[in-house]
Amino acid sequence: MEIARAAFAAVKVEALFIPLPYKRCIEMVTAGSCLACNDHPDPGQRRHFHWTKEPLLKSRKA
Repeated sequence: MEIARAAFAAVKVEALFIPLPYKRCIEMVTAGSCLACNDHPDPGQRRHFHWTKEPLLKSRKA
């Protein structure tokens, strides 16, 4: 995450990374109050969202 934060900072963009449950994140993206969710593509959401071939971030359960 530090690499992603540094990449955004290099172009003068402050990025906030906030852990949220998947459903809440999707609701926030849909409402326009959040730009993205870091999760595996959900086939049911494909018509609403765009997933890159390679994930921007990777996470694991603690």
